[in-house]
Amino acid sequence: MKEKKLVLKKCKIHSVFDFNFEKREDKFIFNFCRNKSFVLVTLDKDYMDDHKYPFNGIPGIIYIISGKNDKTNILICLGKIIEFLWLIPYPKIFIGDSKFQVSRSQILMKGRDCLTRDIKKCRIQGKDSILSIMKKFNYI
Repeated sequence: MKEKKLVLKKCKIHSVFDFNFEKREDKFIFNFCRNKSFVLVTLDKDYMDDHKYPFNGIPGIIYIISGKNDKTNILICLGKIIEFLWLIPYPKIFIGDSKFQVSRSQILMKGRDCLTRDIKKCRIQGKDSILSIMKKFNYI
């Protein structure tokens, strides 16, 4: 993804390898991303556990459903979530306090309602408009 110039216009991409964190514990990585306001992109389903990794003050988590060595699938899923987020005027605000589970077939969003702060779930498919998703979470 770091080689995709179009992606780099919209976001910065860092890896655990950039910080020599590849052997660090999940909780450390989670807190590092929270403190730096980095959206955490991971293949580790554990981050979807709301008790272990709560929504309060997270800049966002994107969980990619894929095998570790399936680079093609990982890139397809990343492309899918970036394409969705690309259309949102302020993606960093929208992603905050949200978790996305991304597969080839769908995106599942779980996040805090902007007004009520309740946690909601929403399945995002190709036919869904950005406005309808933003309305569901009271961003507009």
